[in-house]
Amino acid sequence: NKCTVFAAIGNRVMRTADCSRTWQNVYFDARADTLVSSIIVDHFNPNTVYAATTQGDLLKSLDAGGSWTPIYRFGNSVQHVLMAAADSRTLYVATRNKGIWKTSDAGATWSDLSPALGEYAGALDRVILAEDVARGNSIIAASNYGLLRTTDGGATWKPITLLTPPGSTGIYSLAVSPKDSNFIVYGTLTTLYRSVDGGGKWTTSKLPTTRAATSLLIDPSNDSTIWMGVTSFKQNTGF
Repeated sequence: NKCTVFAAIGNRVMRTADCSRTWQNVYFDARADTLVSSIIVDHFNPNTVYAATTQGDLLKSLDAGGSWTPIYRFGNSVQHVLMAAADSRTLYVATRNKGIWKTSDAGATWSDLSPALGEYAGALDRVILAEDVARGNSIIAASNYGLLRTTDGGATWKPITLLTPPGSTGIYSLAVSPKDSNFIVYGTLTTLYRSVDGGGKWTTSKLPTTRAATSLLIDPSNDSTIWMGVTSFKQNTGF
């Protein structure tokens, strides 16, 4: 239903069911300095909605936001929640500095993927995720290290070579084409990086703004269209 949209605004989750004509507050977190950092709707059952917070909580609603239940507390700010395209019960949760967690049963049990990332300095910090839908069971993770790819659901990871040395560039956004595993884009404070061969070669474009590229989406029907969201940071402190 394209007219039903959920939005995170500060410490709230808002919902519209009429294409943004009216909005309803469906979640409010009363704790000071808490933000709702990620929302995702189950593509198999859209009444199921997940919301994560900077306090490290993952909340679940089974009635399209009418009520919420905390299902896991990660003890670290959640940066991003990713739902697998092939199975909505599989979720990956990226945290600020405790790596990546995974569930294959809609949040009933969780496994910590951090040990497999430990050999890469900075790979547990400021993690954001993008699914390689075309390949399946494959995720690319951006972190303080750079880019790492798994093709076995997080059991093992291999680095993707970048133009910059590992740990030298802050990555704020990441996207992979749903149709082509080799088409990868990521954004920094000033630059958009693009590869069409899986990271073998990269081209760069200066951002058309002084703000950082903090969100990227490759159009699923047309790879030549890329959507970018930007953020102005008062200080270069990351997320």
